[in-house]
Amino acid sequence: MNLAQYDMNTHTLERLPAAPGMTPDGLREFSLYCQVSSMAEGNPLNGILVGWEDAPSDYFGIFLMGDLADQGVPKTVLDRIEQLARGQ
Repeated sequence: MNLAQYDMNTHTLERLPAAPGMTPDGLREFSLYCQVSSMAEGNPLNGILVGWEDAPSDYFGIFLMGDLADQGVPKTVLDRIEQLARGQ
């Protein structure tokens, strides 16, 4: 699984270490774990976690973290994230 964090200020993807063998379910669990862990440490996350698999898979996941989960983001931002990830 390819992983990245989307930077809302620069509108770029910041690649994270890949997670070979991670499944879509594992990515969902990982996103929840990251949020709960950061809240427990007193540093809540705010941002967008992105995960995707290389071809031939078409899996693509976007996880809104922290306050963004309640606020949401425009579809244009989601489309831009997918474009960046698929272009990597």
